[in-house]
Amino acid sequence: MKKLVTISILLFSFQLVKAQRLNVTTYVEKTNIGIKGGTAFGFENQLGFEYGGFYQELFGQERDELPRFYEKEFFGLYGAAPLMVRAKYDLKINVRMGVTNGENFLITPSLVANYQLMKIISVRGGIGARSFQPTFQAGINIKLFMLKEMKNSILSN
Repeated sequence: MKKLVTISILLFSFQLVKAQRLNVTTYVEKTNIGIKGGTAFGFENQLGFEYGGFYQELFGQERDELPRFYEKEFFGLYGAAPLMVRAKYDLKINVRMGVTNGENFLITPSLVANYQLMKIISVRGGIGARSFQPTFQAGINIKLFMLKEMKNSILSN
């Protein structure tokens, strides 16, 4: 968890210079091992590209019951590139890169669709692959603030 906080602070510092939106996403992912819950903290620029950090762990099962090589904890960095962008929805290719169980490096690709419910809240769903097995994702994304809008409101006062 300390690593996620460190990554978040570094990304937040970089965001103040470059990115436009600060996003927090809470999600669940169904894999062949079980259901995993996670949180991603990242930024989205004007072109729709995202980058950030994430942390996820196994949900609802005893961690010690699983064999040693099963993924119990996964944290690292992610990036997403838009494939299709419309006013209320978008489709992105998402790649997460990180460490599982503190010892193995893992890269997981997925396709994620976002649907905007309100200006700052959107729901997301996606499909991915892990160990050549399909994964399914669902989550909610909240835009904490938009720098461009903050700058305009400060300048207008």
